[in-house]
Amino acid sequence: MNDPLRDLQQMSAFLGELTNSLAVTRDILPQRSEGADRTGSVTVVLDQEDLPLSIVVADGWRQRLSPGALGGAAVEAGQAAAVDRLSIWQQDAGQAAWEAVPDRLPGDDAAADAGATTAPDLTLLIGDVSQVDPRPLEVLAEDVLTALDRAGAPSVPVQGRGSDEAGHVTVVLSRGGLVTCDADERWAAASGTAALNHALAAALSKARTELAAAVRSAKEEAGTGTDAMLREALALLADPGKLRNS
Repeated sequence: MNDPLRDLQQMSAFLGELTNSLAVTRDILPQRSEGADRTGSVTVVLDQEDLPLSIVVADGWRQRLSPGALGGAAVEAGQAAAVDRLSIWQQDAGQAAWEAVPDRLPGDDAAADAGATTAPDLTLLIGDVSQVDPRPLEVLAEDVLTALDRAGAPSVPVQGRGSDEAGHVTVVLSRGGLVTCDADERWAAASGTAALNHALAAALSKARTELAAAVRSAKEEAGTGTDAMLREALALLADPGKLRNS
């Protein structure tokens, strides 16, 4: 027979281990990384979230790259920068951090240990649950099942799109990094490198701003859904008396 309290203890222990492991992996990754396309015409610098900080075209790029291939070269450079950043996993520190990430819920013995010791601090992950007033378990369980049904539906990708004032260059970002970079071929062929880089910087800035707003919106929506239900479940775990009375 399932024991809801034991299940919550298992989940709490797992989330605590996962939070600690992910914090370690984040700390060992470089804050910035840089990559270039195969011709060396475009260089992209990424931040710690794999989002471009800059997209820069080198002088003399037309000798190595056609105007129509400029956008694809920018995406290629972004991918190269991401690969360079993740190359840390090939080092000993990266391997040790990766192996420390739990890949399954703890067993019954671990759950018993979790119940006998102080619960892990999950405040950084889900916030303070001390003031959360959880609903009865059966109501919460029904909402969880409904949320799982919704999770199977196609989701709208969270993206940010930006263009320069004249609309010559358009950059699209997702939370995973640079998605596309499009430049008007005729304009790029006739423009100087400085003008091209200025347009790229303007488009990138607007795309980052729009992506940040889209991410905030998605988090606010999640805050009224799965995140809120997780906080309720952990509030029940923090006060088992509420679970017995629910």
